[in-house]
Amino acid sequence: MRLQLYMLRELLVNFLLSAAFVYFVCCVGVVLQAFASLGVPLVVAVKNAPLFLFLVSDILTPLAFLVAVLFTYGRMSAESEWVAVRACGIHPFKVLVPTLVLGLLLSAAQFRILSDTIPTMWVQRNKLTQEIAIDSIKNLDPGKSEFSVPKAGIYMRWDRRDGLTFDHVYIKHDPPQGSRFRQLNGVADRVTILFDPAAVWMQIDGFRSSDGTTAVSTDLLLKFLYKELAPESGFETKIRFFRTDDLIASAVRAESRLEEGPRWSAERRRALVEVQRRAAWSFCALAFGLLGAPIALWLRRGTRLAAVVVALAIVFVVFFPLAKLGDALTDVPAVPSWVAAWLAIGVVSTISGGLVFRLCTR
Repeated sequence: MRLQLYMLRELLVNFLLSAAFVYFVCCVGVVLQAFASLGVPLVVAVKNAPLFLFLVSDILTPLAFLVAVLFTYGRMSAESEWVAVRACGIHPFKVLVPTLVLGLLLSAAQFRILSDTIPTMWVQRNKLTQEIAIDSIKNLDPGKSEFSVPKAGIYMRWDRRDGLTFDHVYIKHDPPQGSRFRQLNGVADRVTILFDPAAVWMQIDGFRSSDGTTAVSTDLLLKFLYKELAPESGFETKIRFFRTDDLIASAVRAESRLEEGPRWSAERRRALVEVQRRAAWSFCALAFGLLGAPIALWLRRGTRLAAVVVALAIVFVVFFPLAKLGDALTDVPAVPSWVAAWLAIGVVSTISGGLVFRLCTR
């Protein structure tokens, strides 16, 4: 029991340090990407970086746990403690008990976070999208003379600007197919940007097309949703903002309406895959931990870096591609929903189980 308590304490300390490091590095990356690549104002990027990190905590936390396991068991192997344990006749599985216990606790916490907390945070993210869209327009660089959002199909270039009013503006608007707004390509005397709770409006005065064939005497109004004007965040989702209870209710409702058309069959499948995906990803910490422990114990003194490289290679070469494949299989009716949800974690768990079995029987 003393051995397990000693290793559990060391594993917990290493996990906290690893989590702090992983989250800090990702926080810096998120802020730099949002500010430098996506055009989000720096203050907004810094203020909301914790929200973005929390939305991807379902993978950051297991990665931090994997690093902690690698360093804990790597030190044990490097300092010959593993040899001493084997020489004393202690079964190898007892050495893995701390990883099993902490991994199960993290898995339980992850399921709670995936089922309730992260869906709640997605609602906050929708409010953040609106804030970013407004700031990206209000806080335009004073020296800037053009504004472009390809996702919304809008481009503007102006001669003078006074706040949210732009004078002598070249404007090009290519609305998406099916939009009720027409295509524009010409010059306007003035463009005024207005905000309401649901959308951004552009009031266009004195528009003349570039070829001179069209002149509009009345004001034109263009409407853009906030998510169209906000810089791409990289955290797009479909149904992941629903709580697990709501997803189950949605699947039951769709089940009763299958005869009304294929739409309900697709809705039922997506809800079922998402529920099972949350259950599967909850076990990431446990699977990653049991993957890292045997690798760290087998790679001897001076090779702790090699253990980190091997374990992370399995995660990035096996787990993430299979996770993307599982997402792609979500809308393939011929593939069982549990396959799409459990594919990635199932393969990694099989590898982890094989390594643990080999460690305990060799």
